Amino acid sequence: MEERKWGRKKKRWGYLNDFQRTASGEYVYVGPTYHFQGEASVRRRGILRWGILAVGMTVCTVLGGFILAPGTANCGYILIPYVLAFLAACSVLWGFVRLAAGKDPLRGYVYEETVKQFPLRTILTAVGAAGSLVGEVYYVAVNGHEGLVAGMVIFLASEAAALAMALLWRPLGREMQWTYHERVGGA
Repeated sequence: MEERKWGRKKKRWGYLNDFQRTASGEYVYVGPTYHFQGEASVRRRGILRWGILAVGMTVCTVLGGFILAPGTANCGYILIPYVLAFLAACSVLWGFVRLAAGKDPLRGYVYEETVKQFPLRTILTAVGAAGSLVGEVYYVAVNGHEGLVAGMVIFLASEAAALAMALLWRPLGREMQWTYHERVGGA
């Protein structure tokens, strides 16, 4: 695998060099892998919990977009953080699906694109949800609820739930430990 040289980044498709062709013409992965430390039941439980949180974060952020609440139609300081939370939550869900589809051992490029990226993605989800939550409260304090009390309550609850799920992700990540192994096969 081509690592950084002279401050240059590894190429986007560099992980393809970790596949080798066999005598029969099939490609076999021979790159670095990550093995889960612990029992398989702990891994399954952790992935199940991550899945519940990933789906929950995404559902809560999507729900917030369907609700007509004060300021959600035209207020930048509510909409911009909301879009950040929505995109980050979708990214967490996408990464989770890739992780769940990967087996143990996890291929190096899958680990790099999922497990290593989860902390940033969940922080962005939490920041976006908190920003839209604070923005909505500020908007209502300044402009009133505009007769949309139910929408406001649902929007605030969905963003608070997305924030809570994003913050719960990190402790789970600490119990999911992976061990690096250099290469599976030759080359």
